[in-house]
Amino acid sequence: MDQDKSNDEVTNEMDEKRFLRMFSKELAEALRAKDEEEAEERERLRTKSGNTRSSGRDDETKQWERIRSTYVELCHDEPVVSGGDGDCRHLAKTLIPKQHSSNKTPGKGKDKNANKLALCSRLVDGVVQATSRAGAKATTSSSTSSNTTQNNQKNAADTEQESMFGPSNITTSEGYAEIAFAMFVEGPYRCIQQADNLQTTSSFLGTFQPPDTSHVQHEKLDAEEKSRLVDEATAKIVSGIEKMSMEGKDTETKKNAANGQDDASSSSSEFSLPNTAQDAQQRIDDDNDPMKEVFAEESDADDYEYGSYTSPSDGQTIFGQKTSSDEYDDMHDLSFNPLQLSEPNATNCTWEGARKSIHYLLSSISYGKLALGSLSSRAWSEGGMSETLADLCFMLLLETTNNKDQGDTAKPNSLLHHGQDGSEDIDALWDRPLFLLRDRALDKNHGHDALPSYLQLLTAFLSHSEDVMSVLTPPLGTSTSENILPPATSVGLSSFATFCSSKEMISASSGRMCGTSMWSVCPREEMKKAILSSLDSLARIVECVRPRESIFAKKPANPVGNESTSANNPWIRTAVCIIPIIEYLTNLQARFDFQPLFEGGGNRSATLSESDAKAISDSGLFREMLSMYINARNVNETSASTKPNAEDVVRMQLLRTIFTLSAQSPEVLGRYAVRVPAFAKEVHSSSFMENNLVDGILWTSIGSSLLENKSDAPKPRLKLRANSKLATKAPIE
Repeated sequence: MDQDKSNDEVTNEMDEKRFLRMFSKELAEALRAKDEEEAEERERLRTKSGNTRSSGRDDETKQWERIRSTYVELCHDEPVVSGGDGDCRHLAKTLIPKQHSSNKTPGKGKDKNANKLALCSRLVDGVVQATSRAGAKATTSSSTSSNTTQNNQKNAADTEQESMFGPSNITTSEGYAEIAFAMFVEGPYRCIQQADNLQTTSSFLGTFQPPDTSHVQHEKLDAEEKSRLVDEATAKIVSGIEKMSMEGKDTETKKNAANGQDDASSSSSEFSLPNTAQDAQQRIDDDNDPMKEVFAEESDADDYEYGSYTSPSDGQTIFGQKTSSDEYDDMHDLSFNPLQLSEPNATNCTWEGARKSIHYLLSSISYGKLALGSLSSRAWSEGGMSETLADLCFMLLLETTNNKDQGDTAKPNSLLHHGQDGSEDIDALWDRPLFLLRDRALDKNHGHDALPSYLQLLTAFLSHSEDVMSVLTPPLGTSTSENILPPATSVGLSSFATFCSSKEMISASSGRMCGTSMWSVCPREEMKKAILSSLDSLARIVECVRPRESIFAKKPANPVGNESTSANNPWIRTAVCIIPIIEYLTNLQARFDFQPLFEGGGNRSATLSESDAKAISDSGLFREMLSMYINARNVNETSASTKPNAEDVVRMQLLRTIFTLSAQSPEVLGRYAVRVPAFAKEVHSSSFMENNLVDGILWTSIGSSLLENKSDAPKPRLKLRANSKLATKAPIE
């Protein structure tokens, strides 16, 4: 038993050792296989990463070459970019200046080269030519097409015609317009944002120089001088015609006398007659003709003696360096080297030169000239162009306001510093981006996609009332006519009034969506929304400028007959702008015999609703309009003159606008108007009824209707005697 037990123990130990050896072997093999797989995976990933980096570098190199090619193609006359709109878009983003930071290190490859690209005179001229060509095509397309579908077909046909100049992926007008916007608007806007950083401005301008117009003469000739010059030119033309006629007769006489042959022989002799003087001059011209080498070589190379003529392309001096003819290449010549053309010159490295160049770029922008009408709504929105234009206009206009109030506050080392003559003041160009944004907002072909941004800008101008509130209480002894609105508020008010009267905003199509894209809007809805949101600002403006009756205020000096002085009163200018805005809400032109404002008359929703009337009443605008009418009495009413002046005309227009509001909302605005004692006393007076019969009847009818509609008012009845035969009391008819 003991021996068997010991044998079993030995066997178990041997089995256990054998199992451990086998397990260790399999474990080692598994670990070795795992290590090999991990090594293979690392090698595969390393190879893939290397290929990706190599592919990325190749893509960056190709992208840079395409941007460079686009830059060079635009430097030619009548340029055509063969890379498509994508290359134009990349070049536009490259030209926009970036903010310099000390924490950022320059990139490598494409970024390093692309960040060095800037403007040059050739590039600017080429883009202007390209956009002019695009604008001409757009004008032709719109004049020959009656709808959007035909316009698209025409543009497609133009694109197919352009394909003969390059690949099928030809650049359309949208690509040129994007580059033009980046050069003329976005670039100067970024530079003005960093007005104290000359490096940013110079790196954007490069070698660009605005054209010199100092040699252009602008002298005007008087009528006598013009007549004299016209007579001299006419006399020279008549004399030349007579001389040519006489020479023709002499030549014909000499031919007939010298030749007695028939017409054929005389005709042949005519061409054989030598002209010594002309031949000598022709030989001189032929000796200087550079094309004589080409013609002689093509005819007979052995018969021509080659001279020492040098073609201009054989030895051009560009940027102080000469290039030989064998090295001349359109793409690699120094004259078309983008990096060389983008190096800032000495002029743009000075504040005066930089201001002059930025001033020229901003003064050249317009919606038609830059062909911005060819930009789609998507490109316009993705590029943030509305926001750029609005911010640029607001910045320049606020700078103008500050300079007007405090003088030139900009530092000498700044783009916004004023020059001596004021001809290159950049802040004076605030109207250029404003008009460009306005034209885009009025563009029906793009669904008025910029209308919300434009109205938001005008609302911001109206609400910019820090300076307005400072004149609500004028100093003692000052005249109320001195309460002049700040420039930003005046621009917003006048632009709003003009926009409400534009034909695009009052047409029959303005009452519906003007497109199917997500950026299309309904003009009337957007206008009404903007007006209602600006009621509080309009009320503050009217409160600021309306005349006031105060024992401390001086009477404004307005001599009889001086209409220009009265027309310049702030309250008159403000009333002229407020009235069209109110007319847009009521759809009635009170100034023109209450004619409908919208084409086709509009519908019921185009008039003033109860909620709109309540908003006007709550804002205080209606109250301020009544106060303006009451206090703006004619200061010359004691004079014997019966000729109406600007004050009388504007007061009557304001009164009819108040009547329109009261008639469309009699329970809210009409009841408020007839309860103002001073106003009710005037409109119901006998003198007012004599001078303004129709208006007096209208206001009397409103008062009567309000009195009849009042439910708690007792109706007048006729009281009869007790013994009367009539059993009932009859009311007064």
